[in-house]
Amino acid sequence: MLCPNCGTENTEQAEYCTQCAATLKTDPGHAARSDNSAAASNADEVTNHPRERASAEELTGSSENSLTENRSKQRVTNLDFQSDKANEKPVVPMGMYIAIILLSIPIPPIGMAMGYTYLRKSHPDAKKAGKIWLIWGIITFAILVLLTII
Repeated sequence: MLCPNCGTENTEQAEYCTQCAATLKTDPGHAARSDNSAAASNADEVTNHPRERASAEELTGSSENSLTENRSKQRVTNLDFQSDKANEKPVVPMGMYIAIILLSIPIPPIGMAMGYTYLRKSHPDAKKAGKIWLIWGIITFAILVLLTII
């Protein structure tokens, strides 16, 4: 898709030009508004970047129409498209929980390192697992040290 402002080739899915940030997709409200006000359409053609559009609106006085138009064009981001079932995954899977405990018996630093790492996380379940792994790692380390001394 060619940019009407600078002529740069953009992908078909692009909404804004990669060079000049001009709007690539036209909407029906834009054509009707340009018929009503020649100054507004000239300002929109020159300033298609969202930051520059605010100053052009002040000059043309069409800030109310543009404000509602900008709100409708805003991109929706950070949505969770997964179902609620996917959100119910445990922070620390049971297999990992058991594996760290078992690996901490012959190699205590694994439990201590994983415990320290998970203890610093913000989720309460991760902190709980981290606390258990850290304590278990310290206990197994102490037991292995005592067994080597005896």
